[in-house]
Amino acid sequence: MPSSGWRQLNLASFTQFIGYALGMGAVLVAVTVCAAMFRGVVAQWLRRAVPYVHRMSALFLMGAGSYLIYYWVFYADFFF
Repeated sequence: MPSSGWRQLNLASFTQFIGYALGMGAVLVAVTVCAAMFRGVVAQWLRRAVPYVHRMSALFLMGAGSYLIYYWVFYADFFF
């Protein structure tokens, strides 16, 4: 027979899970409703942003590569 401490732990875990599920569900519902309401605005914004996507992705890729080289040289002792 499980002790009352075990039941309290299960109840706390269950309530935490339910709280997480309700919060996540609320976020998903809000995103879905906003996407449906502002579909035209989002499409127009994306059309204006598309020409810059390639340039921004190149900058992010160069930044990530620079960080990896910096990390290998100064922290991971890759070359020493």
